[in-house]
Amino acid sequence: MSKDIPSNKNYISVGKITKPHGVKGFLKFLLYNGDSNMLLNRESLIVGKSLESVELKVEKLNLNSSILLLKFFDVNDRDSAEKYRDYELYIHRSELVKEDDDLFLVDLIGCDLFFDKNKVGPILDIVSYSGNDLLKVVDSNNKEHLIPINKELIELFDIEGRKLVIKTIEGILDIC
Repeated sequence: MSKDIPSNKNYISVGKITKPHGVKGFLKFLLYNGDSNMLLNRESLIVGKSLESVELKVEKLNLNSSILLLKFFDVNDRDSAEKYRDYELYIHRSELVKEDDDLFLVDLIGCDLFFDKNKVGPILDIVSYSGNDLLKVVDSNNKEHLIPINKELIELFDIEGRKLVIKTIEGILDIC
């Protein structure tokens, strides 16, 4: 069953398949929230890349070792598994447990970023490097910046007004 998931805001990317593992169709993957148990007891997952996505039935899932492994039914060899390299793992937004002060990073995309009262520019994307989340922002001079983000920096998030205000990080626009 093909779905238009990557562009659908009702689905959240929770991880990424990194590469095949072994010769029996297993896939190594990365969870964006390493403490999460959201994949436990799932019968299927949506996997997608660019405009292509598909729902696959989960045969085996290993979250108990340093290497996270996933096996889908009908993916039985390394060549079949290779097709899913760099695919995102999606689940429906309604399946995520969210506390009152939680926010999904994907909801920040498209918002305007402000350092206190000074507008930096629109948030184009969220990228993660070595466990750090960064906002990809373009300023009024069309220069892209990667701005670190965490809960302690957020002063205001107005989802309806599409506005994110964080504490000013002195000099960050000069170096990134």
